[in-house]
Amino acid sequence: MRVRFISARNILEIGMFTGYSTLMMAEALPADGRLVTCEIDSKAEAIARRYFAESPDGHKMTIRMGPAFETVKTLSDPLESKSCDGFHARTRARGMLRLFE
Repeated sequence: MRVRFISARNILEIGMFTGYSTLMMAEALPADGRLVTCEIDSKAEAIARRYFAESPDGHKMTIRMGPAFETVKTLSDPLESKSCDGFHARTRARGMLRLFE
């Protein structure tokens, strides 16, 4: 998986649906790795939280509810300091490129 290949430690994900990709990326992270996922669908959040709670890698994942553009502005280090070394988007949202400004 690309997360392991690039030795990612901090990943930002936009949109997680059921959380399957999130779980796979978290599994590939080192023990102190961190994955923050932004989601707006409360039904998707409920499904994902159930699976995250059962995962041995659940401690690596944080769900931030709300529009990604607003959520990203509130993230704390290490993601805020631009040290995010992995990015995954499950969305076709207009304006997503604004996240990289």
